[in-house]
Amino acid sequence: MPAVRVVVAIGAVTAMVGVLLNLLLGLSRVALAMGRRADLPPLLGRLNESTASPTAAVVFVGLAVRRSHVDQRRESHVVVRFTVLIYYSLTNLTALRLNARERLYPKWIAAVGLVACAFLAFWVRAASLADRPRPHRRRSDLATNGPTHLADKPKR
Repeated sequence: MPAVRVVVAIGAVTAMVGVLLNLLLGLSRVALAMGRRADLPPLLGRLNESTASPTAAVVFVGLAVRRSHVDQRRESHVVVRFTVLIYYSLTNLTALRLNARERLYPKWIAAVGLVACAFLAFWVRAASLADRPRPHRRRSDLATNGPTHLADKPKR
């Protein structure tokens, strides 16, 4: 049975990486389109001449995800949720900019979707920050070093 656990773990990691890469590329295409419509800075709406890819948009989205804790491996599921919610926030923002002729649903639906997705995106991130383990403090550390000393002293 240990082999089954390894196979399932490898499959789960592969699926999560696939989802993350798919979302990064999807978000960069949204940033490209929004840059072209001047919803985001126009630099994001340009294609790289040599590769015909939206390099600036990919870098922008990559930096945004990097900023949202991709360096914390145990929080990668939070990054995926955050990215999906930001993606839908941008989709709702784009829907708000449609003219009446192009609109399928009333404007208020896109506005509620934008606010809800943006709120949830940052709530998921804030909740993950609140769940982080806090460094252990001993009473003797507080008495000697004040409340700013958060780490245990090395044992001698």
